[in-house]
Amino acid sequence: PLNAPPAMSPAIPAESAHVNHRPDIDGLRSFAILPVLAYHVGIHAVPGGFVGVDVFFVISGFLITQLLVRDLSRGSFSLVDFYERRIRRIVPALTAMLLVTGLIYFRYSLPAEFVDFSQVMIAAALSVANVLLWLNSGYFDAASSERPLLHTWSLGVEEQFYLFWPLLLAACHRWARGRTLWLVGALSLVSFAVSAWGVFHDRSGTFYLVHTRAWELFLGAMIALGAFSVPLKRWHRELLGWLGLALIVGSVFLIRATMPFPGALALPPCLGPDHPVRARRGFDGATAPLPQAPGLHRPDLLLAVPLALADHRPATEPHPAVRGRFGADPQARDHRGIARGRRHVLALHRAAVPDRP
Repeated sequence: PLNAPPAMSPAIPAESAHVNHRPDIDGLRSFAILPVLAYHVGIHAVPGGFVGVDVFFVISGFLITQLLVRDLSRGSFSLVDFYERRIRRIVPALTAMLLVTGLIYFRYSLPAEFVDFSQVMIAAALSVANVLLWLNSGYFDAASSERPLLHTWSLGVEEQFYLFWPLLLAACHRWARGRTLWLVGALSLVSFAVSAWGVFHDRSGTFYLVHTRAWELFLGAMIALGAFSVPLKRWHRELLGWLGLALIVGSVFLIRATMPFPGALALPPCLGPDHPVRARRGFDGATAPLPQAPGLHRPDLLLAVPLALADHRPATEPHPAVRGRFGADPQARDHRGIARGRRHVLALHRAAVPDRP
């Protein structure tokens, strides 16, 4: 049903007004991290690993919209509080990452490379890295693979989306109750149509820019607002959850960088998290956990997998700037140091995450 129960505002489903921690979604996010990491370290068995970002967009739209509708339903919504939470959540980690990466790049890069890096670093700090990267190169270009801050494009998309989404949702809550889902659905369809057209006319812009990615975040928002919400029996929930995971896994192995992506090809990985998230709703409207996929409720174990893979996978060739500074073949020395570092990280992770039943 598109409308909420009578006891609540029609724009705010009752179950969205209470936001509890969901370890199954933590597991789903960890599940999406693995293919992204595998893709960027060059594991050819997962040619579509970059679709994990699309999974994150859907989950982000779902979680943030849940928080917004909770505040709106309580009458405690504040733009200042919302952006303060975003800043406290993102800025400390982003600042630390930029500083550490900047110091390393300053030490080992050539002057022209550091100038390029500095431009991306400033853009990332201002949440417009996606725009700068679009103007300079495409995500799948060879030059982009050597950009240490390439991953900040997705943060730019999210932050630009959340500049207008809280305002739009608050306006709908005040003046268009009962029609919020229809409006969001219409905006999502427009964004999807532009994305499907854009992959054949401006692939780089379609990949990087918020207006062609907004439909993915809107999809998560629609789930939080109660779209597609049909009470299901347990075996239906199990089947739905596994179908969603299958869509994600299938996308990781079947989609290629040479295909017109995102566009229509982004639908399967985006519908993937939709199914497990909705599978939590029971026949009587009560909530239930996701299907017991191996480790899905243990995000700590899922995050240990890429560390273990990194510990056993040979390191890739050093950056040309590093190779130029340390001689023609620094790999023997560098690989030993990298392998030791990876083993130390994995050991620390094992010590920090004790076995639990």
